[in-house]
Amino acid sequence: MLESEIWNIPSLPDNPTIAVAPFLTEQSNGSLPCTGRVISEIITLALWQLPSLNMYHHWLLARDAHHLRRNTPDTGKYARQFMRRHGVEVVITGTYTYRCQRRTLQLEIQVLQQEGTGVKPLCERYIAKGDYETLPQWLTCHSMHIANRILLGCAPPCSESLQLLDAPLDALEMVCASLDYFSLDAVYDSAKDYLQKAKKRAPDSAYVRFASTITGDEQRDADFCREIVGKNSDFVPAYFPDESVTSSDMEELRNAKDLYLQGLSRVPLNMHGYFGLREICVRQGDAKTLIPFAKLHTVRGTFSSGSSQFGDTFLNCMEKARQHEQYEMARQLFEAAMEIIDDPADQADLLEKRGQIEEWDEDIERALWFYEQSLQLKKNIALMIHIADMYVGQGRVDKAEPLYHHVLSMGKKIGRTRRIEAEFGIARCYEESGRILQARAIYERLSKEPASNGAIYPLLFYISNWLRRHPK
Repeated sequence: MLESEIWNIPSLPDNPTIAVAPFLTEQSNGSLPCTGRVISEIITLALWQLPSLNMYHHWLLARDAHHLRRNTPDTGKYARQFMRRHGVEVVITGTYTYRCQRRTLQLEIQVLQQEGTGVKPLCERYIAKGDYETLPQWLTCHSMHIANRILLGCAPPCSESLQLLDAPLDALEMVCASLDYFSLDAVYDSAKDYLQKAKKRAPDSAYVRFASTITGDEQRDADFCREIVGKNSDFVPAYFPDESVTSSDMEELRNAKDLYLQGLSRVPLNMHGYFGLREICVRQGDAKTLIPFAKLHTVRGTFSSGSSQFGDTFLNCMEKARQHEQYEMARQLFEAAMEIIDDPADQADLLEKRGQIEEWDEDIERALWFYEQSLQLKKNIALMIHIADMYVGQGRVDKAEPLYHHVLSMGKKIGRTRRIEAEFGIARCYEESGRILQARAIYERLSKEPASNGAIYPLLFYISNWLRRHPK
């Protein structure tokens, strides 16, 4: 599946992160407790089923959603604050009107995308209404229509059957009340009380059991996740065993990885599942499993920045592997990345990271080779100084000194810290080659520089000791 079908899944341009925010009440005609949260939960659970959307994990929104809803009645301002606080690019939100006597609900749904300092609509406003008692059925259907408006053809045929919400509406209300109380300070007991009521109302619900992990009643380890999936196999796309990622038990890590892969096979753009899988893979040194997902997120630009379409997907994977001393895995990741990256600047970043891998693995000659290849593609002043420092450490002053002089020749293009590092490097070259008077002149001048940051302090400490050991 990963090598063929996964590439054919349509997605929004630039694959933005999407979140469903709790809805705002439109009027004071009366409303039900946590109605805005209930609406967002139903929409989120519906959209979780779509492999085309990079959905933000809705359980992470509990902490401040209450305060945002309460203090920001304007939908546009609310969306901007929500995007800024949670780091998402697209928000689905809106307003609702509840008619007490008829027990009917009318929604005005908006899809807003971040644009500069403001937001713009991604599609026209969408009106949906129906009986409150059957809200999960008709709102799930409308959610699929919204998905088709966002991206033509991304949603499956509309159906009233629910895959993830396997709890009755009153249990959903209690879960949402629990989440809202959990977002307030010093009311954890109330949150747990509402969740206990939801459990009594729907004891076999995978959804309610999942919610229990938010208030700490249950732990999301591999065993608990397998139990949930056993009750409702369709629930796996939204559910990953987060607690297992930090486990040191290799058997538990293997079980957790199986669950991550099961979920990602359904919703491969889920970045939370990808992060968990990445952590397990680097602990195991398993590049083969991780590479297809890293390629997918690189091609989709999930983590791309404004200056690079490549972003840092593979760079982060390589760095994670280095932290776990999985150097061979890091090398495999590098080779896979170079196969699909053709931009010279991105290749330079990969080559520099490969050099760091070799340096940490104590192969200095190979590290220098990769660093130099990177420097040929992109002039990086910090890397140039680092290469020169490595040459000095090897006693190869003849190769180091020209690099330091080249840095200084850039004049105002370099900052104060880089200038001091280059001047210090030249003095070290003079010192190593026996030109003590020339080295002293530079050291004495640099000793008067203020230690304004952590990069300069070690140099000044070295200079101070050197001048003390070598009096005139």
